[in-house]
Amino acid sequence: MSEATFEDAQVMLKCAELFNSMDLGGMTGWIYGDDFPVAHDEFLARYPRSSEEYGNLRRYMGYFETIGTLWKHGLFDEGLLLDWLWIPWDRIKDIVLGEREAAGVARLYENFEALGMRQHEMSP
Repeated sequence: MSEATFEDAQVMLKCAELFNSMDLGGMTGWIYGDDFPVAHDEFLARYPRSSEEYGNLRRYMGYFETIGTLWKHGLFDEGLLLDWLWIPWDRIKDIVLGEREAAGVARLYENFEALGMRQHEMSP
């Protein structure tokens, strides 16, 4: 693994700014809360696609797809990224995969998934 650079730190700080400007921190608490339905069908039963909560979760998934895309293309140092950010793949993967299937788009959120799997591989 290469050494993180000042440029990598700049990317991290921009991503942190984006995370905060999108108010994703509060969503992380919601997603990891006891009442959050982790199964795709349960999530949709409680939060239909027209709901604000559904839209919020789509924004959240889109953020992590963006981070995963930067990482996939070598624009974000992996060591720095995985030291800084916890990737919530395991918590919402059933919802993400259900949305992928419903959309009929095999690549939907693929970089989010790949990054979540990489974090899992790297975890002690």
